[in-house]
Order: sequence, then structure tokens, then C-alpha cells
Amino acid sequence: MDGNGGGRVTIRSIARETGLSIATVSRALQESPSVRAETIDAVIAAAERLGYRRNPAGAGIRTGRTETICLLMPIARPGDMLGDIGALRLVTGASEHLAGTGYDLSLVPFAPGDDPLDKLIDVVRRGNFDGIVFSATRPEDPRVRFLDRRGIPFVTFGRTELPIEHAFYDVDNEDFTYRAARLLIARGCHRLAMFAPPRDFLFGRHRVRGFERALREAGLAFDEASVLTEANDIALVEATLELASRNAPPDGYICGGEIGALAVLRALERSGRVIGRDAHLATMETSTLPSLFHAPVSGFFQDLHRAGAMLADYILRRIGGTLPGALQLVETMSLRERP
Repeated sequence: MDGNGGGRVTIRSIARETGLSIATVSRALQESPSVRAETIDAVIAAAERLGYRRNPAGAGIRTGRTETICLLMPIARPGDMLGDIGALRLVTGASEHLAGTGYDLSLVPFAPGDDPLDKLIDVVRRGNFDGIVFSATRPEDPRVRFLDRRGIPFVTFGRTELPIEHAFYDVDNEDFTYRAARLLIARGCHRLAMFAPPRDFLFGRHRVRGFERALREAGLAFDEASVLTEANDIALVEATLELASRNAPPDGYICGGEIGALAVLRALERSGRVIGRDAHLATMETSTLPSLFHAPVSGFFQDLHRAGAMLADYILRRIGGTLPGALQLVETMSLRERP
């Protein structure tokens, strides 16, 4: 019933309750980026107070099954040589796990310049899915709030710092950089540099935290200038050449992936430095490519095939009604030593 004693509660009812226009209420219910957060909160609170039930077609809330899982993934950045070579393994792992379940995987890529929330809103508006999986989580990720408010089953590849309990699978990025730094220090390195993802992403913050902890435990000073933000593979070469030209260049490098490590290796060679003598490298890897490098690079292996399978398993269980708190796992990477 309408909060004023009328019939069915509509968007018009919420507009009267809040004093907002019908258009603003409609956009707020969709959590459009064009509406302020406080307005969205006020509209949702009024909707719940009045007992508003959204139209399944308009709000992307389905009554039937589509037998489709939507996977949102970022694609290569401009200037990358190959992009994320592990992405295919993740998709393969998820697809293989879904085989025989009756569910298909729908891959929705988005470009670096796209707003991830806008992309997610577009997917939800279409409503052709039963569950959503997405990656590259941020500490206060708005996508988690958006999906949680709507009761849509979802799983994240990565954690958040939100108080909302949600299903996730993650690898311990703090442990990776902590162990990588300790490995380089054990090889005699005292001036370490690390290429890290932007700290807008939670795993970027975790990597910096592990790097700093290892340095401090070894009695080495942590300098913010020793952490360089990953941009693309071309920028990695330029940044490494600049570091190598300094009076006291780094003697240990931590890279975020095997293609980045290859770019750093090439830059160090161009600067005349000998790998294994003048500098050592450690990298995260998602393939066996570093075993083909002519210079030894120890890697911390992230099994993205397993990650894809775990994400697929978790989203199926969420669709089936398993509570999100029972679907949370953080695993460590395995070391592949190449002395």
C-alpha cells in the first residue's frame, strides 16, 4: 500500500515522500553516478519505509533463471605489449568448472578509461544473468554496495574494506611482496625498488604494505620513491632506465607480472647492468614464461586457473543460497626459485 493510504507504492510515491522529482528518484533507485550518494541513500531509505517493490524488468531483478554467469574483467592498457596473459587461464578455469552445470559464462570486458560502476550498472539493467563475478576491487568498492542493496548474487576476485559481508576469493598480495623482498635481501640486495598497482586498488595497498614490512624488519629504510606505480610495459622500461641511471641504482626489483619483468630485464640490459651480479629480480607470475628468460628470475606463482574455478564455484553456491561469510578464501602464492 502507498504510505499515504493509497494503492501500490510507485516511484511517484517516493517522489512525494522525499520532495524529489520523479526523474531523480528513478536515477537514484538505479544508483546512477549522476546522483549524489546522500540522495541515493535518502531515496532507498524512503523506498524501504514505504514498502516499494521495484519492477523486475526495470531494476534488473529477475524472477526466472537465465543460466548465465557474468564475468566483468578489465582489458589491456594502452602501451601494454600483451596485456594480462593470465586472463585466459582465469576464464578457462571458470568455464571448465561451469561445464555440466547448465550455466554459461558471459565475459564483459571494460577498457581502462571506463568507469567500472557504470559498466556494472549497464549489465544489471540488461538483467541477463543469474550472478556476477568481478575483479580489481577497491577498499570502498561501490560495486559491492550496489549489488548488495539489490540482493544480487556476486563474488569478487579480491577483498574490500567495507563492513558488508560478501563472497570473495583472493591471493595474499602482502605476503607476496614481503617474501619477494626478503628473498632479494637474502641475495645481498639493499636498495630495492618495486613496481606496484595503483593504491586505488586494495591489492596495490597490500603489496606496498608487505614490501615496507620486509624492509623495516631487515633494518632498511622504506622510501616512497622506491615504489613505482605500474602504468604499462613501455613505461616500465622508461622507469627502469631512469632508476638504473642514478648514482646509487636499485640492486633488487620486484615486478607485478612476467611481461613487466621482461620489460625490466630489457631495460637493465640496455643500461649495461648484469642480471644476477648488478641486480636481482623477483616477480609475480601466472605462467611458465619466466622459465624461458635467459636471466634467472624467481617467481611467485598465482594459479589463475584455480582462481577462475574457485570464483565459479562460489558464485554457483551464492545463487544456491549459501551465505557469503562461508565463501571467503585467501591463498598464498607458491615460490618458483630460479637462482
